[in-house]
This record gives sequence, structure tokens and C-alpha cells, in this order.
Amino acid sequence: MATRINTIDQLNNLLIRTPLMSERISPLSLAFLPEMPRIFASAKEMISVIDATARASEQPMIALEFDSQFARRFPNVSCEHEPYTTELNQVIHTNTEFIKKHTLTQTQIASVVIEDCFRIEAEAVVMMLIDGLSYSDVSGWYEFPKAIPCFVPGLSTTSEGFQNIVGREEPLSMQLYDIGYRSRFGFTYWTRKTNPLTDVLFRTIPPNCIKTVFSMGEVFEELKAMDVSQAYVQIVRTGLDPYAHASRLDDLPHNRETTRQCLHEDICQIRSILTDKGKRILFYIVSDHGILWRDEHDLEPVGQVSGRTNPRYSDSNTKTWPSGGHISTDVRLQKIGRFIDGSEDTASFQLTYPYLSRPLHSNEWGVHGGLSFQESIVPFIRIEVNENVNHWQGR
Repeated sequence: MATRINTIDQLNNLLIRTPLMSERISPLSLAFLPEMPRIFASAKEMISVIDATARASEQPMIALEFDSQFARRFPNVSCEHEPYTTELNQVIHTNTEFIKKHTLTQTQIASVVIEDCFRIEAEAVVMMLIDGLSYSDVSGWYEFPKAIPCFVPGLSTTSEGFQNIVGREEPLSMQLYDIGYRSRFGFTYWTRKTNPLTDVLFRTIPPNCIKTVFSMGEVFEELKAMDVSQAYVQIVRTGLDPYAHASRLDDLPHNRETTRQCLHEDICQIRSILTDKGKRILFYIVSDHGILWRDEHDLEPVGQVSGRTNPRYSDSNTKTWPSGGHISTDVRLQKIGRFIDGSEDTASFQLTYPYLSRPLHSNEWGVHGGLSFQESIVPFIRIEVNENVNHWQGR
């Protein structure tokens, strides 16, 4: 029987005395330890290293499985620590690569979808992209499978987040087209004239199959009438992002909660519409980024850059910071190497929690673009509709 532990201190006290086995632990919890242990996928692998070493290793060791044949040799623990909380801000800046390795990232979502399609042979795929929603925002959505924490691998902005999900070089819609999902449809509240990102997100969907909508009610009616056989449907829906940038907001907590409830109801409605079609359908929900709200956190301005500059990140084309000495030298900056337009190797910089490059304006209720639990961990929900319906044999 596994020994139940609830805190990182308890886990650390055991690890400094003996190697451990644990089949019930989030690898991300290990990032909270004072010293990162050596991690093994199996107890046999850990044993082989220990037995081949002439003297005991000073580095803590843990195997992410329980193997009964080693039960007398190593304790088996069940760690109940939950790493995906605001406490992640304590370690997200020092363990970014570890977190990226042990958390689903937005850039891996397309692979998850394709693997699901091959595994269950769904007849259709529906992807709902939400503009501005943090992982913690969906904690009470018990009607759906528990949301999977998903890491935003880079700037936590709308453009970067959505492009991470739908894909750049190999868009998800084209990958699905290649395996038999030949019909493609899109719903967006943006237009190509007012938002160039629309062209990027829907560039592989025929123009006559993209509909600009002004309410989710329009999406519902279109979905009800639509033949989704061998189809990919991509829906962009506004989330909490507008409230972060609103010029006037009298009751922020109430408006946020009302929007969360509306999102929840909309997802329930779409699931119901898809269920009525009697086909096996994969329905995914994911957001581009979360939001760091100023009424919930003590945000700390550490610079006086231009008021038009995003307070949480800097693109390399912006000369105000990190160059120029406008940011306090002791603040934590995260450098992100990336390619602009596929040609120039450059870098962006994002601030970690709870820093801002300038004081917030009176109408800035929330921020995003930086590195924090609130901005960089978003929900990924996977719903399998009509899972008991016979598999589609179309491919």
C-alpha cells in the first residue's frame, strides 16, 4: 500500500533519505523541491543505476511507477500535491523547460487530435478556440472531463497562442484533410478586414465555408443544419480577454463570472447539438492564453516604458526594453528565441510574476503576454460525443 503524502516538505524529507517509487504523483510537483531529483520512468531503470554505482548517489531519485518486486527495497508513495495552482508562480521562471517537458503544450495539440482520430475513428472534429481563459477558470465545470493543463510555449498572446494550436507549417485542418476529413468549416467573430489574424487562423478553410457570426446562437443554428460527415469545424469565441482591455467596467468580478457561465453553457449546447447528430465526434476546447487580473494580484511595476507598450512582454522590434535601461536590472526576464516570418532569428522577452514594465492604465483590468500560472497555463478539454456509436469506416 502506498504511503500518502500531502506536501512537498513531506516528499522532500523522504527523498533525502531514500529513493522512492510513486505511481501517483504529478511530475510537475517535483519542480517545487529544493533539489530536482533524478527521475526514472521505471523502478527497474532506477535499480540498474543504483546497483551499478560504487557508492550511494547524493542526488535524490524517484521512479514514476510502482513495481511490487521492489516493494521491500523502496517506499511507495502517493503524492496528493496539486502543482497547477497559483503557487506555480514560485517556480515557473526557474523550471520553464521542465514544466514544458512534463505538461501538454499548445504546439502538441494537433498531434493529440490526429492520434485521437486514428484511435477512435471519429466521423467529425470540432475545435473551439476561446480568446482569454485560464486553467483555473474551468475548475467548476464538472459536466465535462477534467480539463488538461496546457502550457503556452512562448508569449501568452492571442496571435501566438492561437497559431500554436492551429499550427503554422502544418495546419491542423490540412493534417485532418489528409486523413479523410475533407469538409472544413469556420466560425469567427472577427473579419478579415478588421483582424489579419483571421486570415492566418482560417487560411486553409475555403472562404465560402467561413462565416462571420455575432452571437453563439448563430453558430448553434448553423451546426444544427450542418452535415458534419468527414468534417473539421473550427470555432473562435471570445472569452475573458475583452474585459482585460475594456475602457469601462463597473463590476469586473460579476462580469467575469457571467462570461464563464456563458462559456460553460455554450459548450454544453454545442455538445448537445453534436450528440443529436448520432455520430461519433471529437469536440475540443482550448484557449490562447490566460489573464493576470490586477484586482486579484499585487502586480509590481519595475519600469517606466512607453504607455503604448504591453506591460508584460517586449517584442525584439520594440526598442524600449529590455535594452535602454528602462527596466530594473534585478527583475526576472524570460528570453524566448523565435523566428519572425520564418527568416530572421530573433528573441522576445517576457516578464515573470508579478512584474510589469510600467504602471497599468486606469482602464487596464488584466494583462497577458508574460510568464505566469494565470497567463501560461490554459485548459484543454476533450469531449468524445456519442462514444458508443460504431466507428466511422470512411478512411
